[in-house]
Amino acid sequence: MQFVKTHLISLICGALALAFVGVGVYGMTQKQVVEDMKKRADAAGEIKQLQSSPQNKDTIAAEQRRGELFKSEFEQTLEEANRINKRPPLM
Repeated sequence: MQFVKTHLISLICGALALAFVGVGVYGMTQKQVVEDMKKRADAAGEIKQLQSSPQNKDTIAAEQRRGELFKSEFEQTLEEANRINKRPPLM
């Protein structure tokens, strides 16, 4: 009885931890959880397939054109800035 009194908090924490582990294992073995995990695994497979072969070619082409336009405008801006800030050498 003295052991229980001196280690009461540790015993209670251990019992609660064991109960939580038991509830967690019980919850993960339910049929609904297994079905949800299978659905998510299938969705992950579909996403991986879409990454390897994209389906929306128009959107990809539009983004490529947008990137090229930005690059050309950036180069024009740099040329203009170099023209405006051009200074003759002092020596």
